[in-house]
Amino acid sequence: LSDFRLLEVRRMLERTVARMASRGIEVMLVKGAALASFVYPDPCDRNMADMDLVVPADRAREAAVVAQEVGWSLGGAELREALYEDHHHLPPMSDTVGLDIRLEIHTDVLPKGHPLHFGVEALRTRAVSREMGGASVLVPSMEDLLLYSCIHLGWSHEMRVGGWRTFRDVSEIVAQPGFSWDRFMALAGERTLAPACYWTLE
Repeated sequence: LSDFRLLEVRRMLERTVARMASRGIEVMLVKGAALASFVYPDPCDRNMADMDLVVPADRAREAAVVAQEVGWSLGGAELREALYEDHHHLPPMSDTVGLDIRLEIHTDVLPKGHPLHFGVEALRTRAVSREMGGASVLVPSMEDLLLYSCIHLGWSHEMRVGGWRTFRDVSEIVAQPGFSWDRFMALAGERTLAPACYWTLE
């Protein structure tokens, strides 16, 4: 049942990316969506509670409208709009087919005003273009995927939530043929990022 759900989640992701691409909206996959699709051997090997897509800030609301065309619902999200006014993603959308998964359309990868030297523009410059469901999608470099995983656990969640999942993600990322510890260390050596990376890897 879990595998069946995750295959449906993958198809939902493909439909969403393809529809946004057809409207000329650039999409970058991050976190679980990127890992399940392009790092793990099989999409069923990586569970997800939500899909995280990064789009240009000036097209985020258009992307949300497009997402509704393929089965995502705002539900009561409009009522929470004010809470997300200065947030780095729009109010989460829910699926309408019973997959129990959310869609988060991001304009950045971390909240506004964060103290870290890490942001969406740097990710985009190092991202690679991959094919998904007949559409082109951006995926962060392997080193950035590891860096983001460390920051997400070590800074965003303060090492309290998602540890085992992150440790498995780390194992899969560093086993990729194109991964470079030298490139990762060059990125992770920045003083605001080093603690999160150190404690996650430790």
